Amino acid sequence: MKKYRIKRKDLSLVIEAIRYIHSDSHGRRLMREACGDKYPDSHVDPDGRMMDYGHTKSDSHEGRMTKAKLFRMAQMAQRLHDKLVDGDDLPGWVADKVTTAEDRLMAAHNYILYKIHRLENR
Repeated sequence: MKKYRIKRKDLSLVIEAIRYIHSDSHGRRLMREACGDKYPDSHVDPDGRMMDYGHTKSDSHEGRMTKAKLFRMAQMAQRLHDKLVDGDDLPGWVADKVTTAEDRLMAAHNYILYKIHRLENR
């Protein structure tokens, strides 16, 4: 049997992978999300704000999923920022991808901030 050495910093990823493989009592696979807890048992959060176009809140957890994606995006952006130096020469497609990501994030950012402003100032 081959033995592997796991660095302390990678141990949490290994533990998370093991937890993902095992299921809870409801048969759902567990995976720690960016917010640090498992999938909720109740599907509608009464404290959440309605920012969609309809009149009733859905139970699809868009806020939770968006927060997890934003967390991952922030991690990747910080990692790239720390690796690059000002004099780096990058292919044009890389700059295009980063510019597109920034543009799309800015559109979502402005929409959400405007909706929150409207909800708070009724």
